[in-house]
Amino acid sequence: MMITNGGYDKEKGNAVLASGDADLVFFAKLFLANRDLPHRFEVNAPLNAPNPKMFYGSDEKGYTDPSTSLRVNTERSRGVELAW
Repeated sequence: MMITNGGYDKEKGNAVLASGDADLVFFAKLFLANRDLPHRFEVNAPLNAPNPKMFYGSDEKGYTDPSTSLRVNTERSRGVELAW
């Protein structure tokens, strides 16, 4: 099994998997900046840029900041379709 990490976005991750050069892709920094990353990938939502100063602490901004696409999840659970 080959696992890779480092600088991947959705497009590059899919490409390395499709090529067979990797079996699994980690999106460490993107996950820290976008705790809802799988959902953002699914709906092609814009991504927050990683900010290393806020990865593991700071204040309400950063990893624990609710400024994710949670609104999309909430609206979807109500049966509301959103376009991006």
